[in-house]
Amino acid sequence: VADIDDLVFASSEVTVEDIDGFRAMGWKPSSAAPLFALRTEVLAAAAVRTATTVPLADAIETDIGSAVVVPNGYDDESWAVSNVAKALRPRNHLIRIGYAGGTLTHQRDLQVAVPALARVLAEDSRTRLVLFEECVNLLEFPELMSVVDRIEWRTKVPITAMPFEYARFDINIAPLEANNKFCEAKSALKFFEAAMVGVPTVASPTQPFRELMRNGENG
Repeated sequence: VADIDDLVFASSEVTVEDIDGFRAMGWKPSSAAPLFALRTEVLAAAAVRTATTVPLADAIETDIGSAVVVPNGYDDESWAVSNVAKALRPRNHLIRIGYAGGTLTHQRDLQVAVPALARVLAEDSRTRLVLFEECVNLLEFPELMSVVDRIEWRTKVPITAMPFEYARFDINIAPLEANNKFCEAKSALKFFEAAMVGVPTVASPTQPFRELMRNGENG
């Protein structure tokens, strides 16, 4: 059985240019081809292929063979920790809008939300944008420079401690670049990680998010 969680194999659906992480991290696009080819070889050799989203499974079926969707989820320990974090949620007059990007590979994704974020931060003095150190290059977002005093930086923490970070948010955001097959195939992890601590999400309308979120009700 071979499982994959991103569209990072040789696919007619995606080019290296679609994956902003190569640019943002300074990786050479030429390094992608052999790595993607090896992943494709593994997927092709497997008796069963599993993928975390429908678009990802569709891409596998287009170029390699049949695939089964096994969505991302969470375990009992994550649920228990999230319940503790939810009970300890801080309360104050601030409205924290949080972006839990884990690496410096989502610059173009965040750009989708930056104009709206800049406007909200400028219009409402209670708002704060919560970002994580080493995960966002603020120099690429000049719109935010005039409201830089309303950006709250957090230190990266292990994934096991993330529920406590999500619990500090009042609004979680999950922006993804539009008309990008790589982004369309990503799972909706950021929705249910925040939902488990009672925080609503504003997300880009990719298929995985549309399947999970009921607009105005849980996101």
